[in-house]
Amino acid sequence: MEAVITNQVVSLTIATMMSLGQWLGDGAEAYRQKKYETASKAFTKVIEARIQPNPLRESALLLRAQSSLHAKKTNEAVADIESVLKGDPRSPIFRLAVADYKKMTGKDWGGIDLSTPESTWRSLVGAVQRGDVVGLKRCCTGQLLAELLELIEDEPAGFQEIANELAGTEFISATMNVASNKACVVLSEGDDPGGEEKVVMQLEDGCWLLAAEYDEDDFREFEFGQARAGQVYDDANKFRLIDAAMEMYVLEYGRPPAGLEDIRDYVKNFDRTVISASDGKPFVFSVPRQASGGQVMPWVFGATSVDGRRHGLIDGQLRHISEREFLALAGDKGVSVPGERVAVGLTDDDEAKISDWIRKLGSETYADRTAAMKGLREFGAKAEELLRRAVNDKDPEIAVSVRELLSEL
Repeated sequence: MEAVITNQVVSLTIATMMSLGQWLGDGAEAYRQKKYETASKAFTKVIEARIQPNPLRESALLLRAQSSLHAKKTNEAVADIESVLKGDPRSPIFRLAVADYKKMTGKDWGGIDLSTPESTWRSLVGAVQRGDVVGLKRCCTGQLLAELLELIEDEPAGFQEIANELAGTEFISATMNVASNKACVVLSEGDDPGGEEKVVMQLEDGCWLLAAEYDEDDFREFEFGQARAGQVYDDANKFRLIDAAMEMYVLEYGRPPAGLEDIRDYVKNFDRTVISASDGKPFVFSVPRQASGGQVMPWVFGATSVDGRRHGLIDGQLRHISEREFLALAGDKGVSVPGERVAVGLTDDDEAKISDWIRKLGSETYADRTAAMKGLREFGAKAEELLRRAVNDKDPEIAVSVRELLSEL
């Protein structure tokens, strides 16, 4: 009898999952045909299905929100997005929902976003200001989480004490150690103009979590060699965001994107996301040869190899493979690989002038900034290497101008 019941339950589960997949597919097809009311009804069946857990619920909510938006039902669309934002902040769907929320409302999501070190820090500060213990737990891990929870439990005014410590602090930068999935985050000290404080974040399941205060033992991990290769944003995290965005593009248009610019609306901070943290160069987008009758996803990969390995989205997977294997695969699939540009020699005087022009891109006066742009354009390709070093400058005025100049080379 037990075996019979077990088989019935398994059959029921498989049948239910097949129904969910069918409804989601029907909705996606109706969406492609711009039959948004029909699409919403199909997605609603998935959302309201009586199965726990429902692995397709968040995807259906996100798609129903897009359908409602096209049907001019903005309030319903926002409500669905907010439902997704109550879920697991570590999922790719959550990150897409954060971007959709901004697009629909014009406002940043006030909840928890753990996709980058900077967003985690802002989420932590927001949770403390709200007195949100759950939010605080989501942003932290390890030693630091234990210390903060102990402080809150022992002291009724614990949250206020933490809030006082955070008052006036601002995120400055993050230096990654890709090998250990850690980041050294530099913060300004609110009570000490010009002062800096460092904390360590850990990447766990795609989420950046505050883990510990920075101490001297961390120095070697973040100050030497390839520890700086992942400075500011981890490339692996960027590739995951690009991968999720390409999947959403396929769902909406029924075909892969023809270039990275096509997925701009699906990626938060698009201009920063498509620049490699490892070498400061834009990611390469290439469409491999198609097998007869098949549809393949484009490759997106780093312009140069790092430590002899090429990183990227290759054959639909996040791959870190040897340069030799990468070139062999690329040759088999007809993927275009960028050649390294020939280095242009610089005199010491040229280097000093270029460095000075780059600094002046962040000048307070329009005249100085314009003169700097003109001077750097006159140097042309000679300035490329120094410009690439400044592509993630902490001064946004410099970073934006540098990217504009690089795009002209």
